Amino acid sequence: MGKIVPDPPFTLSDNSSDLCAKHSAYKRALDHYLNPAPSPTTEEPALFAVDPDTSFESALAHTSSLLHCASVTAQQAGDHLDGTSRTLVISVMHLVDMARVMVDRAVDCLQPR
Repeated sequence: MGKIVPDPPFTLSDNSSDLCAKHSAYKRALDHYLNPAPSPTTEEPALFAVDPDTSFESALAHTSSLLHCASVTAQQAGDHLDGTSRTLVISVMHLVDMARVMVDRAVDCLQPR
C-alpha cells in the first residue's frame, strides 16, 4: 500500500540563527570531549612548614633526629611481630639507620676540624 501524503521536499532552513546555534553546540560538544579545559591546580596545604631561615646544618641535624625516631619506632614494632612481617620491619629499620648514618656524616663534614 502506497503513501497517501508524500514527504515534503528537503530544504535547508533559511534561519541562520539555527545554523549558528547548531554550529556552536557542535563546537562546544567537540571541545568538551577533545579539548578539555585544564583543571586548575590547587596545591594541598602542607601539614607542616620548614622555616625558610633554617640552615643546612640544622636541617641535616633535624633529619638525623627524625630518622633516629623512625628507627626506634620500627624496632619497637618489630619486637611484637614474627616471621616475614618482623623481617620486613627490621629491613626498614636497617635502611633508616643507614640513611641516618649518611646524614650524620654530612653534618660532620660541615663542622670545621
